[in-house]
Amino acid sequence: MTHSAFAHGVCRATYAAEQSVQKLEKGKKDQDLLIDHLQQQLRTHEQQIAIYSQQYDAQKRETRAAKEMLAGAEAEMEGIHFEKKQLTAQWQSSLIATQRRDQALRVSMSNAQTKKGECLCTIQLTAVFGGTCILAYS
Repeated sequence: MTHSAFAHGVCRATYAAEQSVQKLEKGKKDQDLLIDHLQQQLRTHEQQIAIYSQQYDAQKRETRAAKEMLAGAEAEMEGIHFEKKQLTAQWQSSLIATQRRDQALRVSMSNAQTKKGECLCTIQLTAVFGGTCILAYS
């Protein structure tokens, strides 16, 4: 092998080595760009996670407050329902008492009209307020 053939072989080997190094450098550069891109995506996702976490915490607080408000409203509704039952019972009791007084008044009027000879008086029930009878005589 001659000197020029040897030099030519070395040149080829050098050229091939340089191409290989350039390929490796390009590959490393591509990997570096990919790593940078992935790190940016990671930062973006971490920021989104932080935002979602804050939103979740805020929603948990709002849900807790809404549940407390609902519990208060339910307690108030129970109180109103209980009061309604009491008022209905009082109204029914008043109605029964009024009916009894009305019946007693009818009996009294009937007795008064059937007495001997003449009618002593005519009683008219003019109004009933709160269980109290207001009578007018004529």
